[in-house]
Amino acid sequence: MKAVILAAGLGTRLLPATKEVPKEMLPVFLRDKRGRLIAKPFLHLVFDVLYDSGFRKFAFIIGRGKRTIEDYFTPDREFVDWLKRRGKEDLAMLLEELYERLRSSFTIFINQPEPLGTGNALLYAEPFTDQEPFLLHFGDDLLLPDVRLNPVDRLTQVFNETGAEAVLALKRVKDPSKYGIAVCEREYKDIYRVSRIEEKPKFAKSNLALVSLFIFKSGIYDAIRSVGVDKVTGEVMLTSGIQRLIDEGKPVYAVDVSGVRRVEVGSPQTYREALQTIELNE
Repeated sequence: MKAVILAAGLGTRLLPATKEVPKEMLPVFLRDKRGRLIAKPFLHLVFDVLYDSGFRKFAFIIGRGKRTIEDYFTPDREFVDWLKRRGKEDLAMLLEELYERLRSSFTIFINQPEPLGTGNALLYAEPFTDQEPFLLHFGDDLLLPDVRLNPVDRLTQVFNETGAEAVLALKRVKDPSKYGIAVCEREYKDIYRVSRIEEKPKFAKSNLALVSLFIFKSGIYDAIRSVGVDKVTGEVMLTSGIQRLIDEGKPVYAVDVSGVRRVEVGSPQTYREALQTIELNE
């Protein structure tokens, strides 16, 4: 299965830090295999989680001001050699570990010409995924797998077992008015059948929020095109496309992943919390 990573958002809530640095490339701090404290871009963590789950074909959807992402995920042999000549073998090794993964993967970068929403951004991935099912992951939001649950593996399993048109990751939240919310009925343990998607509802019927992870069949593209631009936001909304699938009678399932930690870098508050959570998760 192919993976699409959305990283085209403007990151305005994190200005001025994101004026020149994409929010997905903001650093987080963790320990390497030798126990040393190192800094990695947040998007590197997203890539690692997907790679460790077996994905080898990636499309990064980027936009204006996001060329840093393409540079970072393109091997730079000369820089590695420069580090080695100066006796910085440990630092060179950190980059070589990433570059080895990139060399064993197929990676492309697709431009979203204008920031017209997540649904619009996803449409540009259609030539990459073609008619095949694919995984979609947001570049600024991550569910941290642990020994009990790997959300990527669990969603893939449910997708294969149910034959659903889409499978979504859900996490229980305290304030549903800040999220896209899934109204659904439990079918088995952590598996739900979704009947409606509500975008930031004032009076929510559920506290199960959509998070960073989805698996779709190719029908999502026609669904997104059919809903068009949202009159309120002026954007093409992914959630509206999912709702169209439901309205057409297509089976849309969800997995409750509330048991794992979630980190995101969408705002100063969530970025600060992400730094603390990743440190605790080591």
